[in-house]
Amino acid sequence: MKIGIIGLGLIGGSLLKALALKDFELFAVTRNTATIESAKKYCIEISSDYEILKNCEVVFVAVPMSNTVSVLQKLEQILPKTTIVSDVSSLKGFVMERKYEFDFIGSHPMAGTEHSGFEHSFAELFDGAKWVLTPYSDTNPESVNKLKNII
Repeated sequence: MKIGIIGLGLIGGSLLKALALKDFELFAVTRNTATIESAKKYCIEISSDYEILKNCEVVFVAVPMSNTVSVLQKLEQILPKTTIVSDVSSLKGFVMERKYEFDFIGSHPMAGTEHSGFEHSFAELFDGAKWVLTPYSDTNPESVNKLKNII
């Protein structure tokens, strides 16, 4: 399965490192050139260009909360309607106000540390942590199950 991750701070970086231990093809997007160098060993392709995500079945958006909606809107121009997209924002109201052109499932991992950045990310961050999913009432149950299985 092809999975994309946008944003490689503590949460996105830890997700990348955790999923790299599984049998997934990973694609990552970050604007930080130092992170591109550090993270490329974990994925098939890493770039600052969202276009590398166009063939992913699932995409996680792990950017700062203030950028989440604009990233989701950019993804509407790139991803097929069948792609499952999930954010990791702690607040959901502003993200869930509208429907997107892809299969969106809001989520929030109940994990973190006082540190930030890829250099502080680690694969075990989510071990034993709860992860809240907030699908729309009409979200395809198969999509929810697929996301649950990845998490």
